[in-house]
Amino acid sequence: MGFRFNDRICVIDINDVKYSVTFQKALVDRLNEAKGTFGSFKDSGNKDNASEVCAVFDRAIDSILGVGSAAAIFAGRFDNITERYAVLQYIYDELTAFMKSISEEKNVQPETENPHN
Repeated sequence: MGFRFNDRICVIDINDVKYSVTFQKALVDRLNEAKGTFGSFKDSGNKDNASEVCAVFDRAIDSILGVGSAAAIFAGRFDNITERYAVLQYIYDELTAFMKSISEEKNVQPETENPHN
């Protein structure tokens, strides 16, 4: 048996643009930042203004996919909370599925596959 490296990059495709999300501590920090953004928004009581709600979703999307990602995704579109929520939910679902596949992997290969023996 031997050790092999596995890619820890989740590619999220939105409108034919691919966003690479690398699984490392920085991602966990960004996810916590997104969670904090929603937490502070929830406590602010500013939920009736569609542009404010969309801005919160945009900051969460940017914190995961990279600064400017939300602006690129929603360029030329009106503020739409449902669209923002759907994109964020899609990102969450993709990350969850990728994390699940990583947790089920094994980092060893059978000895017969190791060319150095």
